[in-house]
Amino acid sequence: MTDAELLAELQQQNALIVHCARTGKGDEAIGGLFYPDDMKHAIDICSAGAELCCSVIWPSHVETFGPIGIVIRPRSIASVTSICFEDAGSHVDPATGRRVGFGVPFSGQAVRDTFANATGYNEWNVAHANAIGLFVHPSDPWDVTRPMRLSDVPGFDPSLGDGAIVGAVTVSLPEIMAAFPGLPIYSLSGGEIVKVEPGDQGARCHAIDPAELYR
Repeated sequence: MTDAELLAELQQQNALIVHCARTGKGDEAIGGLFYPDDMKHAIDICSAGAELCCSVIWPSHVETFGPIGIVIRPRSIASVTSICFEDAGSHVDPATGRRVGFGVPFSGQAVRDTFANATGYNEWNVAHANAIGLFVHPSDPWDVTRPMRLSDVPGFDPSLGDGAIVGAVTVSLPEIMAAFPGLPIYSLSGGEIVKVEPGDQGARCHAIDPAELYR
């Protein structure tokens, strides 16, 4: 499979490669970063060559590790360092700094297996790639993990005392846009990739030609 064939396959499948801000981090945020700094950091390090653990999603298969993420466009087939049609359980090998897991090297068959065996999360590790936009989940709440106070939690009982915690916060479209000015926001709806923009009644979506992402 060539560079052009990979992009053509993603286009044909109306697929996005996404790296999401994982909720449920607890106090173990990678590098101590929380949203939106975790995603900004991911954009920088992937562009510079570090591997990101990603999922490939398409309209009938939207399995992600978080409801908000970045959309990744590989610069070439060499950008995709490993592929697994399910969760590869990858982790960074401290000796090499590379991600290792159950994934296999890039191949046309591995790409096709991703779309043919959609039973849960898949895992593509991607490096030397560009973030071309943001992703928001079409149905899940847009929750992100942030440090907060107990008193910020709905239903807080003052008798329990206040304190610092790490918890989930739902963010709005204007907040997402303010955190990442200039980056378009994409989702999946009605069998198509859609662009998400502010409207009179909140967010509005309109379908785009996937060739805009993969030309």
